[in-house]
Amino acid sequence: MNEESSALLRFNLVETVRVFNRWQKNAYFIEGDGLICAAGTTDFPFGFSNDLVRVSPTVDPDLVLDRGLTFFKGLGRSFTLLINGKQDADLEDAAIRRGLVLYEDSPWMILNDKIAVIEERTDIRIEQARTTGDIDIIRSINSRAYESLGLPSAQAEALYGVPDRILSPDSLHFVAYLGESPVATVMILFTWDVACISWVGTVASARGKGVATHLVKTISNRGFEEGARLVHLQASTMGRPIYEKMGYQTFDRWKLYCADITRI
Repeated sequence: MNEESSALLRFNLVETVRVFNRWQKNAYFIEGDGLICAAGTTDFPFGFSNDLVRVSPTVDPDLVLDRGLTFFKGLGRSFTLLINGKQDADLEDAAIRRGLVLYEDSPWMILNDKIAVIEERTDIRIEQARTTGDIDIIRSINSRAYESLGLPSAQAEALYGVPDRILSPDSLHFVAYLGESPVATVMILFTWDVACISWVGTVASARGKGVATHLVKTISNRGFEEGARLVHLQASTMGRPIYEKMGYQTFDRWKLYCADITRI
């Protein structure tokens, strides 16, 4: 991984914070001094709802944490600190020293070229979201899919709060159907030469049937067809071997730390 690619990947991940914030009702973010503080619709502290992210790895880690703590304490909210792999090792050290708690440590994986062979699945139909009604379907899938994984359904629904803003050229959204039933979804976000696969969700009744695998393979290739030279994603520990079989390789870790403002 060269320095240019690392910078492009970091920019793409930072942009996801901006994008997910814009999708929510009454959400906002402030950006300056090399950091972003994003306040979501709800006070839910995990994931992409209330976030602190360092835009540049050269910004002093204590400055980032001081500004973040001031911002979120002013709102009375706990929040998530996003750690972009080895580039944020100093920020991670500072977070641990300040008492933030690690709650997610995921493989950060990249794909360098199209997947050569994708098996034909006549039972699966993939449709791109083009209307706000399609976004409503995606919101419903993910609210059910992620609730079973520990994310409150209301929180998933909040992250899709403004459907009109979600339909933009920079992010494409897809639904997989088994027969006439919408059962899985994925999105892909583009910045410069990089595409990020995100929000891979499958309703419980359709799991174990290879739907999400087929969907991710197809949309990963779509990323290259749209001009990306790198496609990346954050995988769960369980998902890692599945993505490795597709050709994805782990190059770093993606970590999330929770800051409980009642204790810090």
